[in-house]
Amino acid sequence: MSFTISEKILNQTVKCEFGFSCLKSRKNEDKPMCDVDYANGQNVLFLKNDDSISCPYQTPYGYGMVCTCPTHFAIHKIYGTQAISPSEQD
Repeated sequence: MSFTISEKILNQTVKCEFGFSCLKSRKNEDKPMCDVDYANGQNVLFLKNDDSISCPYQTPYGYGMVCTCPTHFAIHKIYGTQAISPSEQD
């Protein structure tokens, strides 16, 4: 399964260092997309764990991490938290 995201949102994701690999493989290069705990506001995703990858959209917040990637937010909003099942992360 691949994700379809509007060109407008992709154009807002100017700092992506992974060539939008998440849209096809649901991974950022060789790592699974970050698991989302919940969304808050516009383009703010609170992540389930604080496993940091080298991503310009990840920021420490309190004891966890947040993701401000417009594309990741759109995937979460359109496809939901179950967009990536654990079996697909391998």
